[in-house]
This record gives sequence, structure tokens and C-alpha cells, in this order.
Amino acid sequence: MTKFSQTLSSAAVSSIGGGVSVHYIAVTPTQAAQWLANAEQAGFTNRKIKQTAVNKYAHEIASGNWKETFDPIHLCVEKKLAFPINGQHRLTAIVQADLPVNLLVVSGVDRAAFKYYDQGQARDLAQIMQIAGEESGGLKWKCPQDQAVVARKLYKQDYLGGNPVTPGPMDVQDGIVFDTIEEDYNGNIDDVFNNYGGLLTRISRGGKIDGNPIKGYGPRAAWAFFSVRAVETRNTPRLEELLNYFADPTGNRDANPIWRTLAAYIRAIEANSDTGTAKTIETRHIEFHARIIAGLYVAWNAVVEKEKLGRKFKWPALSEKAYQVGGKPTVWFEAFSNLVDAQYLAREWTLAK
Repeated sequence: MTKFSQTLSSAAVSSIGGGVSVHYIAVTPTQAAQWLANAEQAGFTNRKIKQTAVNKYAHEIASGNWKETFDPIHLCVEKKLAFPINGQHRLTAIVQADLPVNLLVVSGVDRAAFKYYDQGQARDLAQIMQIAGEESGGLKWKCPQDQAVVARKLYKQDYLGGNPVTPGPMDVQDGIVFDTIEEDYNGNIDDVFNNYGGLLTRISRGGKIDGNPIKGYGPRAAWAFFSVRAVETRNTPRLEELLNYFADPTGNRDANPIWRTLAAYIRAIEANSDTGTAKTIETRHIEFHARIIAGLYVAWNAVVEKEKLGRKFKWPALSEKAYQVGGKPTVWFEAFSNLVDAQYLAREWTLAK
């Protein structure tokens, strides 16, 4: 196994010259482990393994979702010892998944070439959507930055069985997310932005309430994710009532008190402050984003429950002093916050129909 000629010569598809040749082979877990061991024996130190990347690749290999991009593994051969100078994450994932994977392998590469690898910018989901939108002639994915956020949340909830608002990496490549979302959700995501894009923008930019300016009701992507879910309930009139109120809450005194409660809650936790370090602002923004969605779930389900129960329905009484009185949170704010906290921590997120 340590001799390159014993493992790949029969699979060579072309010889470039200068000892470099190209192969397309099924790399087995045994072969992958051997190459990784050879690197250690040859004293070649790769980058520190990023386990989240290995888990992502191994999950895709094991689930049959691995997509071959023909991005090659490059092997240096010294004293008949073949070892990788790139591709260690893919090779480690093959070992972890314990399944063979077809890979393009270039052998005979100069050991010093490692310094030129991985210098480019990774293509993320938003960029994939942007390119796909251009390929469609501008008919799809017109808001790729926000739509990528929505797509990840949908995928996390429906395909990974996770809480959609909990931050953290997913064990799946963005290309897999895009393929799945385009097949299963493209109509809903695009329809939401096409039908309600103007309202979503107005909601995020803010306006005035009783003549007092506000900064807005949070990121457009948070509202768009919720809107995709609301469309699935087939109750677009209720969704439009909600979006229209938050896009223009001037007449808030006549609005549904549940929407008013949610609005007061969002204003109370509003996190778009310019004070603090970049890290604290980012963390606060992520938390703000997540609790808006949780609050939307709570409010929507409360409206449905109120329609069913009528006068028997109980709801925190809305206070004109939305957040606190005398430096202490109001009773209604405490009550509503507890409802949002419970939704935020729940694993199952379901909108009532």
C-alpha cells in the first residue's frame, strides 16, 4: 500500500509529464487511511483537521448524497511513498463513513505546492442562489442573501429535525441544501419574496407608531422564513393581515391585540444598537432574529386558539408602557416572554392551521 505504483498505476487515465499523472478511482477507506498515515511518515503536516467539515462530508457519503465535483486529491510521491498535500478532510471522511468514494487523484505533485491550495473564496449558498438566479434569466432567487438564510432554516427544520433558530453549523454542504430547497421549496420561497417583498422590506426598515419613529421589526429574512411556513397553512389572509400591520402599524390601537403584544415585545428586545463590540452586536442580532421568529409562532398560534375559544381565551393584557414600569418588567411582558422562551427552546415547531 505504501508504494504508489501498486495502488494507482492501472487506473491512470493520462500522464501530464514530469512524473505527474491523473487517475479516477474508487478510494477505499483502507487506501484513504494509508495515504493519511503516509503523510505522517513523510513528515508532511496538513492543516489541523476541522471535525465539523469531516462530519459533514461523512454524513453525505453515508447517506448517498455525496456529489463529485472532480476537485482532485493531490498526492506527492517521495521514495515511493504517496501522501496527500490536500484533500485530507475528504479522505478522513471516507475513513469515518467506512465507504469508498470515486475521486480524481493527481499524483506526482511537488510537495511545496501545498502553499498555493485553498487560497480562493468558498462559494456559499447565497452565491449559489445568485448564480442560479442569473442562469434563470433573473426569474428566480432575486434576494439571495435573505433567501439563503430562509433556506438553511427550512433545511435544518425539515431534513435535520432541528430547531430552526438555533445557531450552529449543519452537517451538509451548501450545494446539497440548494438542490433540496430548489426541488421542494423554491416556489414558496420565491412566491413569498415576489408577493410580499415590499411588505417585508417595510417591516425591516421601520416607520412610525403614533408619530414616534421606530427602527423596524427585525431582519427581513426572519419574517420571510415565518411567511414561508405561514403560506403552508393555506391561510394567506391571516398572513397578509399580520404583514400589513407590521409594515404600517400607525393604526395600532385598532389592530388585533395579539399582533400589538408581539409588536411591543419586539420593540422591547430590539437589538439593532450601535453600542458594544462587534461580537456582542452580532450575538445580539442573532438572538434578536431567533426570538422574532419564536414570537411570530407564539402570536400566530394564539390567534388561532382565540378564534377557537372565543371569550374563554386568555392573553396577557397589553400595557401602554410596553416593557417596564419603575424599572421592572410589566406583568404582560413577563408572561409573553415566557411563551416565547418556551417556543424558542422547543424542538417541534408547528404553526396551527
